[in-house]
Amino acid sequence: MPNTPPRDGFMNGLSLCLVPCILATNVPPVLSQFRRSAEEWLIRGDALAREQNYEAALQAYDQAISIDPQFARAWNNRGNALRRLRNFTEAENSYRRSLQIDAQDARTWNNLGNLYFDLRDLDRALEHYDRAIQLNPRLVQAWNNKGSVLRIRNRFPEALQALNQAVRLDNNFAIAWNNLAILHGRMKKYQEAYAAVQQAVTIEPDNPDFRYRRAYALDDLGRYQEALAEFDRAISLLGESTWSSYPWHGKGLTLLKMKRYSEALNSFERAISLDRYRPDTDQDLVPADSWYGKGIALAQLKRYREALDSFDQSLALKPNFPQAIRARQETLKQLR
Repeated sequence: MPNTPPRDGFMNGLSLCLVPCILATNVPPVLSQFRRSAEEWLIRGDALAREQNYEAALQAYDQAISIDPQFARAWNNRGNALRRLRNFTEAENSYRRSLQIDAQDARTWNNLGNLYFDLRDLDRALEHYDRAIQLNPRLVQAWNNKGSVLRIRNRFPEALQALNQAVRLDNNFAIAWNNLAILHGRMKKYQEAYAAVQQAVTIEPDNPDFRYRRAYALDDLGRYQEALAEFDRAISLLGESTWSSYPWHGKGLTLLKMKRYSEALNSFERAISLDRYRPDTDQDLVPADSWYGKGIALAQLKRYREALDSFDQSLALKPNFPQAIRARQETLKQLR
């Protein structure tokens, strides 16, 4: 995904559409009050959305729309709330309604692209990001999101161009720096990956996404002890949130490389017990991966029957998992 972190921008430099601005001096007092009331509901909805109270935000946007059905921003932000609630059909309808009112709003095109990204329709997502950029070449979120889709499509040079444009437009856009780190990692340019994620961490030092990515960058550079510290930092920041299995799994992988197999086993077991995995389009980490890691740690500890059980669990969840199939075969040889 364009990096599991937020990219909607509920209050992203929003402004009134052109005609009401032009006519503002001639608007009767009652109509002016009417507009202010809709704006107030929009502002309330945006505040609730920032607090991740999307159900309440949705109610506020509905109030704004009931007062002014032609309020494009309210329709757009309603779509954002619905997308967060994973009501994709209604979210798409809201974005489409917003574009019927104001087809030149680049942010709505970008947000509709995000919806298609969530639906794994990457071609349509890319099409909408391109349309957003065409309308507003300085919309940094659209460049970032386009770069993420191109990376997933393994179109690395184009992805690099898009993400570099994002950070040129806004050098403090931490998400784009993090996505550059992911891209460089995929390209096996580990020093560049580390430099990019270091920028993200400098901007937002308490963001667990960036700490997690920095840990992997350190691991790729063979700086394992530092990587462990970063995984621990991400674990501390995340608690038991929606993707807290990730740093435990990553920590287990680093500990395997350090041949600290008992600790690696504990890390994989912690990832599995939390069962907090979030789907990413290009790099799914699922429970099957942690069961596989657990099996590897057990095999290295010569606990072969337990290792076999772990590989069986992994394959039950992910039948076409070639590494687990091979590891299971090797483990069976040890039991003969």
